[in-house]
Amino acid sequence: MSDTTAGGSGSGAGGGDFLASLPTEYRGEGALKNFGGADGGAKLAKSYLDLNRAFSSRSMADAPVPGDDAGRRAVLAKLGAAPPESPDKYNLPDKPSAKAMRDTFHKHGLSAKQAEGLFADIDGAEQRATTERKARMDTRARESTDALRREWGAKFDAEMEQAKRGFEHFLPEPVRQYLEATGAVHIPEMTKLFNQLGRALKEGTMLTGAGAAGSLNSAAAIKAERTKIETEMTAMQKQVGFDPISPAFQAIIARRNDLLNKESRAFAADTARATA
Repeated sequence: MSDTTAGGSGSGAGGGDFLASLPTEYRGEGALKNFGGADGGAKLAKSYLDLNRAFSSRSMADAPVPGDDAGRRAVLAKLGAAPPESPDKYNLPDKPSAKAMRDTFHKHGLSAKQAEGLFADIDGAEQRATTERKARMDTRARESTDALRREWGAKFDAEMEQAKRGFEHFLPEPVRQYLEATGAVHIPEMTKLFNQLGRALKEGTMLTGAGAAGSLNSAAAIKAERTKIETEMTAMQKQVGFDPISPAFQAIIARRNDLLNKESRAFAADTARATA
C-alpha cells in the first residue's frame, strides 16, 4: 500500500500538494509559490532544467559588468589576467629598464604573463636595433678606411696618426666620446680635417695652449689661418645637404673661434712690442 500522506514520496505525482511534501522551512519560500499542487514537482523540475540550459549557453560576454574595482579584479583573477598586487611582483629580467617598466605595466593593469611577454618583445627590439646600429657603424668605418687608403696610399698609417693627434689635441674627452659613439668620427672629411690640424701641430705652424710657435706667432699669421678656415666654412655651407650642426662643421667653428681668441691676444702682444 503506497504512502499518500503529505505528498507521498515527494514526487508530487500522487495527487497531493507538492509544497506540502517539502520540509517545513521551505514551504513558505516565495520563490516556490508557483510550484504548489499535484504537478508542482514536475513544474520545479522543468524550471530547473530551463535555468540550467540558460546558464550553460551563456558566455562571459553575457555577464553583467562589475561595478567597482574589486569586482573587476575578481573577474580578471578568475581569467588569470589580473595584475599582481604590486609592481615588484612582475618577474622581469634584471636590466636597467626593468624598474620603470614594472611601474608602467602595473599602472596599466597588465597581467604577469602580458608584462613578461611585452618586456621580452621590447628588449628584443632594442637588442636588434643595437646590433643593426653597430653593423652600420662598422660598415661606415670600413668604407671610410678604404676610401682614405685609396687616397693616401702608402702614407695611410702616417696620415691617420696625424689625424689622431689633431683629434685628441683639439677635442675634449666628452666630445671625442660623442663622435665615436655616433659614428661621426668615421666620416672621411672629419678625419681629413683633424689630419690637417695634426700636421699643423707637428710642424709648429699654429699656436697651442703653451703659447706662440712657428709661423703663427703674429696676429697677421693667425688672421691668415683664420681666413683660410672661414673660406672652408663658406664652401661647406654651399654644399647640398649642408648640416649646420654636423660634428664636422662644429669642429671647424671651434677651430675658427680658437683662432679668433689667439688672434686678439697676438694683436695685443704685437701692439705692446711696437709701442715698447
